[in-house]
Amino acid sequence: QKLVPMMNAGVTPIEVYIDECRKQGMEFLAGFRMNDRHGHNPDFFEKLSREHPEWILRNADGSVVAPTASSADPRSREAGCGLDHSADGVRDFMFSIMDEAAQRFDIDGIELNYHRLPWCFTIGKAAGHHAIMTGFVRRVRKMLDEVGKRKGRKLLLGARVLQSLEGCREMGLDVPTWVKEKLVDYIAPGDWAYTDFNAKYEEFVQLGRAHGCYVYPEVECSLGNVRWRKLKEVVTPDQYRAALQNIWAAGADGFSTENWARPEAEISGL
Repeated sequence: QKLVPMMNAGVTPIEVYIDECRKQGMEFLAGFRMNDRHGHNPDFFEKLSREHPEWILRNADGSVVAPTASSADPRSREAGCGLDHSADGVRDFMFSIMDEAAQRFDIDGIELNYHRLPWCFTIGKAAGHHAIMTGFVRRVRKMLDEVGKRKGRKLLLGARVLQSLEGCREMGLDVPTWVKEKLVDYIAPGDWAYTDFNAKYEEFVQLGRAHGCYVYPEVECSLGNVRWRKLKEVVTPDQYRAALQNIWAAGADGFSTENWARPEAEISGL
């Protein structure tokens, strides 16, 4: 709500970010969570339950996927809180937002974030939906190419995915096809919430090297299954460097971050 007065005055937050990136000589990619499970949009999902119940993500038994956040509105446990991408309307809705971002703002590309929530299809049945999600990625790639042609530069498409190709396949994400068809310019594999010091990124690097796709494994501020708000449990600079040694050893092109929620004073030694 603190941003509403800014937007009412005609300035959107994304424009502030873009302007600052231009001053710093940085590219700016707009990131989109492909799903969410925090349960903070009860009004939207109550409306969907009446008008488009097929859009709501469900478990294999037909029950709605419940929110994970303890602060979630109780209504989310009844109406649901995630979107089922097997529904054409869901994919059209997601695409319309990405298309507007590319058309309206001076972005340099889009990142598809499959970490929050990894499930985009009925839980337990996602592996059979590779073609659906690959079709969506192709659609976004085509749109970025068309907009980029008008803007006179290539617009990038990246994907933040789970840290094993097998895990991605189980979630309905055919990452090898995205890379082989050059739909994505980079992939950023990683755990969906925590820094993993032993993840094996070689399979991603091998795939990327063969098809000209960059690989940027990620680190996060949490250490294992703990709450990052407890400072004693967050990743230290030395631990970040240890994680990066593993990433370099795998042959990655660099690294990326997500859930970067630590105060600047605590990461100055990185």
